[in-house]
Amino acid sequence: MNEQGITEEERKLRKCIYRYYAKTCEKRIAAGAPFVFDENHAARKFEEGLRQKIELLQHMPPTILDKVADIGVFAFGYVSEEVKRLLKPYCGELKRQCKGVLKQAERETEKAEKYLTKRLGVSEYTELFLTDIIFENEDIYLLFDNGEKLLIKNGEILEREEEKLFAWNADIPNSGWSMVIAAELYRTDKKFEIHFLMENRNEYERYTVWYLTFRGTDIQEIITPNNEFRFK
Repeated sequence: MNEQGITEEERKLRKCIYRYYAKTCEKRIAAGAPFVFDENHAARKFEEGLRQKIELLQHMPPTILDKVADIGVFAFGYVSEEVKRLLKPYCGELKRQCKGVLKQAERETEKAEKYLTKRLGVSEYTELFLTDIIFENEDIYLLFDNGEKLLIKNGEILEREEEKLFAWNADIPNSGWSMVIAAELYRTDKKFEIHFLMENRNEYERYTVWYLTFRGTDIQEIITPNNEFRFK
C-alpha cells in the first residue's frame, strides 16, 4: 500500500483488499498459516496480466503507438522520452474528461437521493464486492461481501453486460471477484435507477469492466451486524 509510483486508485484498491482480508482471515493470520505459493499459477497470472496490458495499450491513438518500438516492453512501463512527451497530454485529457463525467454523476446522485425513503450514500458501495443478485416476489436484493444488502423495490434489471459473478472468498486463494468500481443514482419518472460500473477479475487477474443497471420505486439499505465494519 505504501509502494511508490502507484496511482491513488490502485492504492485505494489495495487498502480495500487488505481491510477485508485482515477481517476475514483473523484466525489464519493468528495461527501463522498463510497460503502455499503456487509457482505455476503465479506464472499464468503474470502472463495473463501482461497480455491484458498489451490489449489495453493497443487502443491508444496511432500517433502514439507508431512511436512505440516494442509494445511488450511498453507494457512493462519502459518507453522513450518521445513517447512520454506524447503520453502526457493524452492522459491529461482523459483525466479531465473523466473528472467531468464524475462530477456530473455526483450531482445527479445527490439530487436523486433526496427523494428516497431514506438517504442511501451510494458512494459507500464503491470498492465493495457484489456476491449475489436475488429475485424475491417483485423485489431485487443485492448482496455484498461482509453482509451488506441493498433492496430495490419493484425492481428490474435494465442492463447486465456480464452474467457471471465471482464470489470473492478470502479463504480460497485466487477466488476472483466482482467489484463495484463506480456507482451513481438517477431519478426518472418517479422511479430510481442505480448504475454500477463493475469489474470482474478471475483467478489469474484477467479482468473485464461492465455495466449493471437496476430500476425500482425505492432503494433501501438493509442493515446487518456486519455493516458496522464497512463504516469504520
